[in-house]
Amino acid sequence: MSDPATNKLLRDWQSCDADIRELEIERRIIENQIAEAMTANNEAEFATIPGVEATLKPGVDYRKQLDGPLAVIAEQLSPDELSRVLNNPKPAPRQFLIPEIKKLAKQGGVFKSALDAATLSLPPRLRIRSVE
Repeated sequence: MSDPATNKLLRDWQSCDADIRELEIERRIIENQIAEAMTANNEAEFATIPGVEATLKPGVDYRKQLDGPLAVIAEQLSPDELSRVLNNPKPAPRQFLIPEIKKLAKQGGVFKSALDAATLSLPPRLRIRSVE
């Protein structure tokens, strides 16, 4: 069993931890309300007041697997070019490197259509930060 001073400090910590959890829940509720308000405001992507900035931008992800929509690109490239647009297979499975595919997509044609087919839209993500 701990001494009385340590017991008091543990109870103080427990109380502080509970307060922090409640405030984090409250902050999450406010953040959701901010995102809803920005969406309702003609899909606003930026809001600010002195000391605080909020951005709400959609995210993007890609299907990078070798057997996915980008597979048609492999047919268009030499072995050396293909090697450049694929990741190192260790430890992750081999997949396409999106920055390299984006460079190819600037040529249009099969490269652009493959990238478009591999692109997944994600819901907007809210980021709020304090600024000076």
